[in-house]
Parts: sequence; structure tokens; C-alpha cells
Amino acid sequence: MTTTPPSSATQAPAPAAPQVLHLDRAQDDADPVVGLRRRLTTALALAAPPLLVLGNALMPALPRDPAQAVAAVPAVADRYLAAALMYALASLLHVPFVLALWRVGTRRGAWLRFGGGAVLVLAMVLNALSLVLWGYLLWGSARAGLPDELQVRLGAALDGSAATLPVSFLAVPLAVLGMLALAAGLLRSRVVPHWAVGLWVVGVLASASVGAGPLALVGLVGAAGGAVLVLSTRR
Repeated sequence: MTTTPPSSATQAPAPAAPQVLHLDRAQDDADPVVGLRRRLTTALALAAPPLLVLGNALMPALPRDPAQAVAAVPAVADRYLAAALMYALASLLHVPFVLALWRVGTRRGAWLRFGGGAVLVLAMVLNALSLVLWGYLLWGSARAGLPDELQVRLGAALDGSAATLPVSFLAVPLAVLGMLALAAGLLRSRVVPHWAVGLWVVGVLASASVGAGPLALVGLVGAAGGAVLVLSTRR
């Protein structure tokens, strides 16, 4: 008995189904400006520390005695206002500075980075308010030619008011506390160079300790450390 071989029609493979290209919805819905936001955050963060140093260096050093300080303002009123506004802008730019450092994604030191950064942002916002307040107050009083005695009384009233306590006295201690906590969190992360953290902290504290004037340029050391930290967190 002879078996009939299967026909070639039964041996031929079935035709492949036409391939249909599907768009990746996740990719299609992706934020188109996320890269721009990251680059802008990095750029603004890099500007914050050196601008803070320059504002402090340009700030005229006024006598500690209120009466003597008021008498010295008219000669440097424009420079004082410009330096105060630059300093205030640099303080606000520490918001993107902290956001850039928060890009460190390790578990180690996360709460220190978060808490310290939040306190530092609060302190810098208060500092900006203080600088704008006193900058325009002294500049406007000098330009208006108000009597020195009236300016001294006005300054004393602002200094002694509970309403101005946050911007007058709390900004500096909060800034130091926030910076140290943030620095500790960065050190624990083991992601950024430890020497850069040290440069940033030492430079900022050195610049603040010498006060206003050209000697504040020592803070450029801290600005260099801050720049390295920001660039180390780019992704």
C-alpha cells in the first residue's frame, strides 16, 4: 500500500502576520522640558555661592554704632542698596542650590540632607527679606534726607519689634544649622567628594566671619567647593 505524500500546500508555513508598530505611551507622554529643568537648576545652583560672596564683598562696612552707621550711609547709599539686592538674590538662589544637592539619591544621610536643606532654604529666604528690608530702608532714608536721629529711632524700632525677629536674628543661626546638617548628609552619602564638602563649609563660615568688605572674597574657596558638589550631583 502506497502512502500519498503530503502536498506542498500543507507543508508551506503560514504567512506571518503583518507587524504593527505601537507608540510607547510612556515615551510619548514624557515631560519634554525635564532636561531643560535639570540644566537650569544646575546653572542657578552654580550661581548661588559666588554671587553670595560678591554681594558680601561689595557691601560697605558700616560702623556698629547706629548713629555713626546712619551718618556714613549717604556716601555709600547706592552701593549699599546694590550689594544688598545682590546678596538677597544670591540667598534666593540657594533654593535651586539645595534642590541640586537633593539629587543625591542614596539612603545614607537622606534625612540629614532633607532636613538640613529645608532649614537652609528657610534661612536664606529670611535673609533675603532682611537684606531687602534694610537695603531699601537705609537707601530711602538717606535719599530722602531724613534726620539722623529719626533714622536711628526707626532702626531701633525695627530691631526691637517681634514682627521683624525672624528676618533680623533667626536667619544666621538657621543658615549655619541647615548648612552643617546638609553637609553631614552629603558626607554620609559617599557620593560627592568629601574635600568639596569641607571647602564649601569652611569657605562659607570664613566669609561670614570676616564680615562685609573685600576680605569676604575668601568665601570664593567655599564657592568652588559648592560648584564641585553641584556638578557631582548631575544626572
